[in-house]
Amino acid sequence: MKKYALLTLALVVATATAASAGVFLVGGGNTGGNTIPFWAAQAAMRWQTIWDKSNITEAGAVSKVELISYTGGIRTPSTFTGCKILLSHTTLTHVTTNFVANYGGQTPVTVFSGTKVIPAMGGSTWFTIVEPTNFTYNRTYNLLIEVSWTSGSGSRSDFQINSRGSHGRIWAYNATASSGSVTTNYDQRGRITIGYVGVAPTSLGRVKSIFK
Repeated sequence: MKKYALLTLALVVATATAASAGVFLVGGGNTGGNTIPFWAAQAAMRWQTIWDKSNITEAGAVSKVELISYTGGIRTPSTFTGCKILLSHTTLTHVTTNFVANYGGQTPVTVFSGTKVIPAMGGSTWFTIVEPTNFTYNRTYNLLIEVSWTSGSGSRSDFQINSRGSHGRIWAYNATASSGSVTTNYDQRGRITIGYVGVAPTSLGRVKSIFK
């Protein structure tokens, strides 16, 4: 009887875990594609955009950030060394030409540091840019994402943008630039997962096997 009680408890926990994640679309609708921030033809890159809190209706740990490939797909993989991805709360609603000012007085968190590979993929395919383990979103402020890298190789990596957006983007072809160029109406389309990722059915099978 005891082992069945423990199994029931494990399944309840697993089910609760599977139901606890929220997935939110950010950046608006698809109106085209753009190579920034993963444009390997450039010497280096620093880029930021802001995602509106009204699209992320839950506070909690950010467990996944995804971008969606352009409808034409990505034909050739690209590799970016010295890549850093940061997340930050921000009080701003639109980027300025100053990278640090765009944090809005908040402290950015490095959620990835290393080599980032963008593989070949079909059109309109969601790709996980980062799976953070150290950033909790409070939903009080908007969310800023920053990508930088020091060298790239490969071809074009086009991801979908919303050219009718309201938060804008800033970029510079220098990983440590203090200021950059702003595209006023370009918002990056993305998908944010808040909370735990659901448990796969195979995982439940492994839980069962413990109590055989």
